[in-house]
Amino acid sequence: VALTLPLLMIAYDHCLTPVLSRRRSLHFVLPYIPFLFLVPLVLLKIDFLSTFQSIYMGGELIRDYLGKLLAQWKGISMLIGLFLFPLGLSVEHPIHPPVHLLEPALIVAFLLFALFLIAARLVIRAHPKMAFLSLWIPVTLLPLLLIPLNIPFAEHRAYLPAVGLALGAGASVSWIRTIVTRGSPIASFSWNWKGMGSVALLGVILISYGLLTVQRNTIWKNGVSLWSDAVTVAPNSARAWANLGLAFHAEQQPREALQAFRNALAIHPKNQTAWVGIASLEQQAGNLGPAIQAYQMAISLNPDYYLPYYNLGVAFQKQGDREQAIRHYQQVLRINRHHPRTYLNLGDITLEQGEIRQAIRFYEQALELDSALQEARDHLEIARELLGGKGLEH
Repeated sequence: VALTLPLLMIAYDHCLTPVLSRRRSLHFVLPYIPFLFLVPLVLLKIDFLSTFQSIYMGGELIRDYLGKLLAQWKGISMLIGLFLFPLGLSVEHPIHPPVHLLEPALIVAFLLFALFLIAARLVIRAHPKMAFLSLWIPVTLLPLLLIPLNIPFAEHRAYLPAVGLALGAGASVSWIRTIVTRGSPIASFSWNWKGMGSVALLGVILISYGLLTVQRNTIWKNGVSLWSDAVTVAPNSARAWANLGLAFHAEQQPREALQAFRNALAIHPKNQTAWVGIASLEQQAGNLGPAIQAYQMAISLNPDYYLPYYNLGVAFQKQGDREQAIRHYQQVLRINRHHPRTYLNLGDITLEQGEIRQAIRFYEQALELDSALQEARDHLEIARELLGGKGLEH
């Protein structure tokens, strides 16, 4: 949004402002210059790059920058193709970085991008709305060309560009129909059959898309059906298998979850989600030793992800190793200071150690972050009662 919104506003002003004013193009750019300077400052202030790398890239932002970008560029042609012919939809699509720059999908993506820009330039005077819709598509796709993501292709990235595609397609059909029928002898008396034909075509499109929607809704009914479909479409995707494991885990099917996590690790041994999932299953089964080893493996793969530290803290707390538990909870707060259950568990440990006032502070911090955390509220009341009783001692 920080990138596309100001560019869309500039495109809107450039295309839809009267021609006489448009000659003074500098006047359109000036209001956006402070915004363009403000965005980088805000991103630096919130330490955007390290947060982005930790959460969205799994620590892989620097490792394969160009490869991920090229894979995303390939996906642009696929996104537009799925919009026009939504067949083979899936939450996971197998797409890999191109071997060379002359791969057909990569060339098509570049040509499509250039085509929209050229079309906007050609029709800006005669049809400014069409020009704006033509610019809408490359502008909303621009983040995929500049920012590498851990998932090269995802269908939801077509939602915003699809607005421009849909409106542009409708405007183009209307425009072409006007040109074809202009001056035609049939234009005056054949509107009925043309109108009926348009309605029939629209009906076919709506029914086809409606049936596809119903079919996809059956797949999206729960996580297991969604990711089972995904591993069918992309059987070599470690991410799909790991997410299927998480879905089975959520449905209390540990055997199926464990097998899915193992399948993910067979494809990609450094898949952190799978290691965390296996560790969680072992922890749930009471096998704290194997669980701790699996969490430590997950941490070695990406030390900037808080969840393994938290679950390790829980494991050590259950073993009675308060020192190790506190150390891992502190690591959680170093990465994510807004995790209420970490404060809750620290409160429990300090309360057991007799540090009642410190425990109260931890419980209060937990409730500040999540006022619905009843466990923290109950423990806070207990701590306050203990503190009151302690104050009566002589």
